[in-house]
Formats: sequence, C-alpha cells, structure tokens
Amino acid sequence: MLHGPTKLQARGLFSSVPDSLPGRAHHQNAIASPLRPAFMVRLGAHFRFFVRKKIAEDVAWRRPTIIFSGHDVPGEGEHKIMEHIRWAKQAPGYPPNTRHCLYGLDADLIMLSLVTHEPHFCLLREVVSYTGGGKGQPAREALENPGESTFVLLQI
Repeated sequence: MLHGPTKLQARGLFSSVPDSLPGRAHHQNAIASPLRPAFMVRLGAHFRFFVRKKIAEDVAWRRPTIIFSGHDVPGEGEHKIMEHIRWAKQAPGYPPNTRHCLYGLDADLIMLSLVTHEPHFCLLREVVSYTGGGKGQPAREALENPGESTFVLLQI
C-alpha cells in the first residue's frame, strides 16, 4: 500500500485514482527470491511440469538426460552442476570423452571448469559491457547490442 499521494495524484492528474485496486495484491519487486519459499515451491512445480511435458511431446528432449535441481537442493546452480560432473566421473563406464558446455556469466565458472580436469569443456558467455550511470550512480551491466546476440565460446 502506498502512503501519501501517488505521483499522478500529486500532480492533480488523477486525484480519484486509488492507491491499489480492491481485491488485488500489491506488486512486490522481490517476489522471485529464495527467501519466499511458497513462491519457490510453486515455481519448482511449474518447472517440473514443463520438463515432463517437453519430454513427453518433444523428441529432441528424450535423448539427453534432463536433471532439474530446484530450490529444495542447497547450493548455487553452477556448483550443483559441477558436483554432478564429479559424481558422474566416478561411475563405472563413464565415457572419458564426454563433452560439457555451460552457459553463464559468473566468473567462477572458469575456475570451476578448470578443476574438473575434463578434456572437453567449454563455456558459452554473452558479451557484456559495463556502463556507468549518471554522476554518483553505480555502474550497471548492459548488453553491447541489445538487438544482436553476441557470444564468446571459451574452450577450457
């Protein structure tokens, strides 16, 4: 709930506009957060449904092994993936020429991929430029060409 007049009400443009519509929840910016377990449970259920649906309906999804690791499994995504690679390498019959390709912008992906000692490992990264805001504002990430996808493939 907003306190005081909204910007439009303050300008006198819409003095009769209520702060929020009756029967509707107020918008919260931080709704997609691990600190909101009810939301994360629902999101995980939707992802599981999506994966099952794609495997059932799309032939291209049937060949690879799909692993979903949701909020209920502790750890950051890239660390979960690396743990799975380490676990898989110990299994009997693990093919030594298995290829791995990870997409992400985290700088620690380079170090994590190096310590796997896998012979065929690559990282796919978007080209990102860092531009500063106005005077006194923090720098923020911005894609160089928002209309084009520019990627770098780093073979480890």
